[in-house]
Amino acid sequence: MSKNMKRKLSAYAELVTISFMQTPMISIGLGLLCSSEISPSQNSPSIITLIFAFTGMVLVLAHIMVLNDYFDVEIDKKKDQIQTLTEIPRRVAGILATVFLSLGLLFAWLTSATYFIISFALALLSAAYSAPPIRYKEIYPFSTVGESTGAFLLFWAGYSLSAPLDLRAILVSLIPFLVLVVWRLKHEIRYMMFDKETGKKTLAVVHGAHKVKLLVRLCYLSIFALTIGLFITGWFSATFLFFLLVFLGLVGLVSVSSSARTLWYKASAKNYWGFIFFFAVVAWILFS
Repeated sequence: MSKNMKRKLSAYAELVTISFMQTPMISIGLGLLCSSEISPSQNSPSIITLIFAFTGMVLVLAHIMVLNDYFDVEIDKKKDQIQTLTEIPRRVAGILATVFLSLGLLFAWLTSATYFIISFALALLSAAYSAPPIRYKEIYPFSTVGESTGAFLLFWAGYSLSAPLDLRAILVSLIPFLVLVVWRLKHEIRYMMFDKETGKKTLAVVHGAHKVKLLVRLCYLSIFALTIGLFITGWFSATFLFFLLVFLGLVGLVSVSSSARTLWYKASAKNYWGFIFFFAVVAWILFS
């Protein structure tokens, strides 16, 4: 394969940003597992439905990533990364965003009406985040809160595959929501100076890194309290707790261990671990 072709493929991979799909797919898997435990076996989604659900959400997430790059091309040029829209014409990126969204919503519709509505809401939320005239990524505090809100919708999407949305879905979804908040806040701390220079008003920019780090610790305590509290009160099972702890354990290990992080990147695990988690949940539901 020529160097030019490799550069083109790298640019397309960077445009779609597969690594950023992994945590959303885990939220969907956790939602599916949570609802499957209270749903009669005859109401379990078919393999075809699960394939449609997986494909639809991956395409919607791809649309979200491409759309964000499409409107942030001038900002991204200042970052030390692959210049995707110098390798891929902006018009092509716009076409890809449209195709991904159209196909993603089609597969979501084939999954269920609720799944389609949630997928469409995610697309609208991402458009408001990235695209003018709203572009709330530049508006405090929506720049932080808006992106994290997607964790609720992703968990609910997975939950809707086996059961209607209820109080259980809302309460348990607080855990992946807070995990995404932690990820978001750490991202804001890491890019605080860059965001300040480009006019993005994040919590870290407005309040400083120290206060945001305190908020991260509060989120950690909340995740721990919610996990223990909801398990003890019977809102989810030991099986769900196991999958949740696997997820939290991997995130924690990669965050605190430099050797684990090095191995993580060498194995390119950031590009597929969420997919594996989702299919592990599906396998458990189908064969347990």
